[in-house]
Amino acid sequence: MPPAELALWKKLKNKQFLGLKFRRQHGVGPFVLDFYCPQLTCAIELDGESHFEKGEQERDAARDAFLKRHKITVIRILNTDVLQNIEGTLTYLKNNLP
Repeated sequence: MPPAELALWKKLKNKQFLGLKFRRQHGVGPFVLDFYCPQLTCAIELDGESHFEKGEQERDAARDAFLKRHKITVIRILNTDVLQNIEGTLTYLKNNLP
């Protein structure tokens, strides 16, 4: 697991965050979500440098559209935000979960 995913997973696992159950590496159709909360039908996707390469933003948009059609809300967070400010990341999640 990449460092940012590991750092966030330590905070999400075992219902530590708001009492919500999260799954990691959860498959939906052809995609694997970084983290998924079935109670909220919400995915948390961590984006690293590769998400800013040519064509990646279009792929991310298509992926998000697919998930939206399946009633899954997607929250995208930068790896650097998780690694540099985990508490701020958790506050952001708390304020933006559906």
